Amino acid sequence: MESVVFYRRKRISRASKFLLAMLGMTIAAVSIAISGNGHQKKAMEKMCQKAFESLGTTVSLQTVQSYAPTLQYGLYKASGKTAYANWEERILHGNLLKKQNILLDVVEELTREAESENIQEASILDHTLMIERAVNENNESAEVGIIHGENYFEQNGTVTDKDARIKNNKKILDKIRQSLSIDYLISQLYIVDSTTSIDKGVFNVEKLLKKDCSIVQGADKPQILIYHTHGGSESFADSDGSKNESVVGMGSELAKVLTEEYGFHVIHDETCYDVIDGRICRDGAYDKALTGVKKTLKKYPSIEVIIDLHRDAAGKNEKRVTTIDGNKTAQIMLFNGLSRKSDGENRTYLNNKNLQGNLSFSLQTKMKAMELYPDMFTRIYLKGYRYNLHLREKSLLIELGTNSNTVAEARNAMKPLAEVLNEVLNE
Repeated sequence: MESVVFYRRKRISRASKFLLAMLGMTIAAVSIAISGNGHQKKAMEKMCQKAFESLGTTVSLQTVQSYAPTLQYGLYKASGKTAYANWEERILHGNLLKKQNILLDVVEELTREAESENIQEASILDHTLMIERAVNENNESAEVGIIHGENYFEQNGTVTDKDARIKNNKKILDKIRQSLSIDYLISQLYIVDSTTSIDKGVFNVEKLLKKDCSIVQGADKPQILIYHTHGGSESFADSDGSKNESVVGMGSELAKVLTEEYGFHVIHDETCYDVIDGRICRDGAYDKALTGVKKTLKKYPSIEVIIDLHRDAAGKNEKRVTTIDGNKTAQIMLFNGLSRKSDGENRTYLNNKNLQGNLSFSLQTKMKAMELYPDMFTRIYLKGYRYNLHLREKSLLIELGTNSNTVAEARNAMKPLAEVLNEVLNE
């Protein structure tokens, strides 16, 4: 079964229990650290260490820090570290119960919100912190925590000097091309999800850069297919409920620009593969899409490029946005499935003979975007599954903004996206 999307309704109980478990563990750790004896402290340290190894220290720290920052003190205490001054320790001890109640309220509110809005792909654990600023400024290592679904959030784009950003991007791209360092490439352009790991045999930088990603010229036959695995459930903050203002409508806009301005022969499949009998059912959407796309490819074997256009999920007021030509524009994240587990073992049941081509196409697209529109594309997201990208070498899974972006912001992204694709496909 191809579908690997996690659903919020099914995760609510698990997420809430996890968060509450971490809260309880933290409170216990603080209490023992402050007033317990040496034997109790050692026992708590051992228990916390075992729990953190199982659940992931990064997620634990990020979750507690995100929703009740001072509770992180307990984690430091439990591991034998001292990170807070005495006056902060007294404040923490005095307000611990208050923080506990706040955290409980947050969990309940998020649970009710998920049930009422039916936001399936969002999760309270999706707010993972990629501490990029710390890495850049302090040369410290940062680890991406466990991310559910297809979600990753970066800070909103800021309006700064475009020429300066392009100049900075050029330095990065030049170093990638000159050094051919996989470590530098990954650190600058990718996010590696905890479900997967890097195979340096696959990430041969020289091969990825040199691979020809152009397509056969002439638009007498279909060249590009645009479709939507989650076309029925992915819209934007101010969408009116129509297909035109959903991610499907953005696919129509992209197809129009690619056809009218660049002369490509594009087929747009408007099928909502996540809808069954008129109701949203994301379970199995990738399997349904696989069947549908295979039929299209059989009918039009000339298709070389496949684009699965999505809209990512986010919490309230969390959106990816930049400014292009004075217009607020949704940012884009490219997504690759590596069919590879975190321990380095390949997922053979999700074999992808086109993986090298997928990685080359997304990398060259990202790099071209960095030259033309310096902050329109976020880092490429790598996860451990396949997402139907195996059907063609030049397959892209594109996340267009989030549910907090507006229709206008999403639509504004289609022209620059088409321009970037045209450049890559004609080089």
